[in-house]
Amino acid sequence: MYARRTAALLVLATLLVAGAGVATATGASPAAQAENATVDHDGEAATLVTGPNATVTGETSLEAGSNLTVAMKSSGESPFLFTNATTVREDGRFVATFDLSEVTDGTNATLTVRADGERLTEVPTRLVAESTPTASPTPATGSPTPANTSSGDGPGFGALAAVVAAVGTALIVSRRA
Repeated sequence: MYARRTAALLVLATLLVAGAGVATATGASPAAQAENATVDHDGEAATLVTGPNATVTGETSLEAGSNLTVAMKSSGESPFLFTNATTVREDGRFVATFDLSEVTDGTNATLTVRADGERLTEVPTRLVAESTPTASPTPATGSPTPANTSSGDGPGFGALAAVVAAVGTALIVSRRA
């Protein structure tokens, strides 16, 4: 009798947790629920050296071959919006290159990574001239290791994981009974 009551309580608790996860996740699109992205950078903001080949690198949990849009926007004295369509590589990484040769040294911007129109992450960015002694972004070759990352929002375990846990718990308890 005690085993059945315990099994019922475990299944009920698991279903409640799964229901809470589904309720939290249903407000966002599938891309925003399960996927996120990080942009490689040091410190609170990304720093890019201005020039014709300013490179942004990062990583995402999207499948290889998925399309991303990386955008850089400034609203200062000389506002601009640059976009770059890129594809997720086999290793889950992405690379976007911008021509920032006409951008003024010290400009602040916002870097945004999107998939299917949904924002995966947003990072404040400082654009500096080449002669400024700051850390430059990691080149696109090889597998750069992020020192610090910013990630998009999204729930932890999905509803599927909760259902699998509930079924597994029920099977274990039923075998013991």
